[in-house]
Amino acid sequence: MTIANTPTPLPPPAPPDPERDLIAAIFRQALADLRPSAAPVAHATAMRFWRGERGDLAWWCELLDLDTQQVQRRIAQRYPEIVRPTQLEMDLEVPS
Repeated sequence: MTIANTPTPLPPPAPPDPERDLIAAIFRQALADLRPSAAPVAHATAMRFWRGERGDLAWWCELLDLDTQQVQRRIAQRYPEIVRPTQLEMDLEVPS
């Protein structure tokens, strides 16, 4: 006896949205800058971005209808060092 594998219909893809694509690219770059291999200034700037020190993260999240605190929690789970500034960041004095 053979059981037929009926395909499950997938919802149609969302129409392209250049604004969402741009914001997603900004988020991807900020995540890439959290890697240890990133330039020190880029890394420190990304840390401050994900902490929401200037309010940028909240603004971008609002455009995407995302909960800023939830986004920060998820990033902190992956990169716990964003919770506290490092001495290197304080030495670099990256403008916030």
